[in-house]
Amino acid sequence: MKELILKVRNSEFLTLNELLRVKVSVVMIFLLLFGLLTIPVSFFEDFRLSIRIIVPATFVSLFAFTFLMLMMQKSRIAMHFSIYTFLGLTVYYVDGSGQLYGYFLLFITLTVIIFYQDITTYILYGGVLTVYGVFFIQTNDDFVSGLPENLAHISPIIYQTILIGFFLTYLFQFILTDSINENLNEEFLKTEKANNLYQDYVNRYVRDLEDREGINQLYDQDSFQRTVKDVSRELYGANIENKNDIDEIVDYYFFLHKQDVTRILSNKNASNQALKYARQFEKYLMNRNSYINDLFNTFHLNNRSGLSVNMHRYDQSLERLFSNKTNRILSIAVIYLILHNQVTRLDRWGRLSKIIEHIEIKKLFQTKEYREYMSFEDVNFFMTNENFFKENL
Repeated sequence: MKELILKVRNSEFLTLNELLRVKVSVVMIFLLLFGLLTIPVSFFEDFRLSIRIIVPATFVSLFAFTFLMLMMQKSRIAMHFSIYTFLGLTVYYVDGSGQLYGYFLLFITLTVIIFYQDITTYILYGGVLTVYGVFFIQTNDDFVSGLPENLAHISPIIYQTILIGFFLTYLFQFILTDSINENLNEEFLKTEKANNLYQDYVNRYVRDLEDREGINQLYDQDSFQRTVKDVSRELYGANIENKNDIDEIVDYYFFLHKQDVTRILSNKNASNQALKYARQFEKYLMNRNSYINDLFNTFHLNNRSGLSVNMHRYDQSLERLFSNKTNRILSIAVIYLILHNQVTRLDRWGRLSKIIEHIEIKKLFQTKEYREYMSFEDVNFFMTNENFFKENL
C-alpha cells in the first residue's frame, strides 16, 4: 500500500504502462470495497438462490483474474476485466432492483471508465452502458417508485437526458483532449528530432576539435576510469560476491566505446551476458548522442554564464518573431550567411567539414520543413534577390 501511494504521488514520472497499472490497482481497491459492502446486502433482496450464488462467484473469479493479469504485467487486459466486473455488478443491481440507486450506479461505472482516460474504451464500454441505461429506464415503469410523492411525476426522459448528457460531455472532453495531446506530441517529436540532430552535430564537432587539439576523450582518461570503478565498487560491492566482477563489467563498458554496439547486439555467437550488458550500456555510452551525454553537458554547462536573451518559446517563425520587414530581411540574410559560410554538412566519413552551396540553400528554403521558419513571402523575397545573396553573402 505504501508503494502504491508513492507511485500515485509520483505518477507524472511513470510510463504510460506503469500509470495504467497504478490506475487498475486503485480501481481494484475500490472494486473490492464496493463488492464487500454491496454483495452481502444483496442477500436481503428478493433474488433467487441461484442468482445469490452465481453473482458472488462470478465477482470473485473476475476479480482474481484481474489481479492475476496485474501481477503478470498485463495491464491492458487487467483494465478490461476490471471494467467487465463493474459492468456485471451494474447490470446485476440495476436490473435486479429497478430502484434509483441502480441509476446512480450507472454514473459510478461511467466514472471508473473515464478514470482510465482511454477514448476507445470509453466509447465502447461507456456507450454500451449508456444505451443499456436509456433502454432500461424506458422499459421500467417502476423505476422512480423510490422517489417521494411530490417528485413522482418526473418523467423518465429527464433521467435519460441526464445520462446521455453525462456521456456526451465526457466524450467531447476526450475528443478535445486527444486532439490537443496529438498536436503536443507532434510538436514534441519534431522538437526532439531536431534536438537530437543538433546534439549529434555538436558531439561530432567537439570530438573533431578534441582530436585536433590532441585531447583524450573523457572515457579514455585513466582518472575517470578509476573513479567509475571506485564508485561502482562502493555502490554494488555488497551485491556481488566477487568484486573483480565489478572491474570486468566497468572495463567492458569502456570497451564498448571503441566498438560498434549494433554489431555486437546482432552477433548470434555472443554470450548472453555480453549481450545483456551491451543492451544495458548502449544508452550510456559517452561517444554518441545518449542520455549520459545529456547529463554530462547539463552538469558541465550548469554554472557557466551564457547569452542573456529573451526567448519566445516554440516561436520559430520570422514572421511572428519580427514585426517589420527590415528585421525579417536581415534575419534571412543572417541565415543565408551562416549556411553559406559555416561548416554545416557531413562528409562521406560523417565529419562536419563541408559548406552548403547556393543551389542547395535555395532548395532548402523551398522545402516544406522551412515553412516553420520562413513564410512564402520570405521565400519569394529570397528567390527574387537570390543573385544579390549569392554575390554579396
